[in-house]
Amino acid sequence: MSWKEDVAYAMTPIKFLTIPLGAWPLQEYNMFALVRHIVSTVGLVVAVVVQYFELNYSCTGAYSQLDALTVFTCGILAVLKITWFRIYADNLICNYSSAMSDYRTIDNEVKRAVMQKHAFLGRIICIIALLIAYVDSVIFIVGHSAASSKEFKLNTSIEGLRSGYAIPSTCTLAHFYISRNAFVVIFGVESIILVIMCLGNHGN
Repeated sequence: MSWKEDVAYAMTPIKFLTIPLGAWPLQEYNMFALVRHIVSTVGLVVAVVVQYFELNYSCTGAYSQLDALTVFTCGILAVLKITWFRIYADNLICNYSSAMSDYRTIDNEVKRAVMQKHAFLGRIICIIALLIAYVDSVIFIVGHSAASSKEFKLNTSIEGLRSGYAIPSTCTLAHFYISRNAFVVIFGVESIILVIMCLGNHGN
């Protein structure tokens, strides 16, 4: 196995995590990477603003308020992290370049076996952490949707007023008419934003 294959084996999980956010240090910093970063950041900022309104309006119960506070805090952390990754990309490029240099200096199979062992452990830990994050996200979405629907059940007779979103947004969106199709779209977008939030906070 060449040093390039060793590097690819070690860094591919991190690459898959950071490329959707436009934060992969060794990417080509073109317009497409900038657009990915901007879309991720704007989505997270919108989620944070919605949670701020949820906490201020406080039209739901304590569990939904706690969910809103959790998403608000995690959203701020994710925005700061992916923004700093973009601003200080040179430092990350230096770190990754140093790691690649280490792989190039391997001159025997014993050293390569040690590096591959650590790379394997890193991949396993990364996969386990991702599974935990995404399973928790699904549990959060299902749990919050059920809880907020139950809390808001008395108001569901009002046309266009809905609850059970993927992240707390019932109070904020109560000011707008939300059709069934719009609800499905909003639910899907919020689920994607929650995944982006997981990626932004993963392993940092």
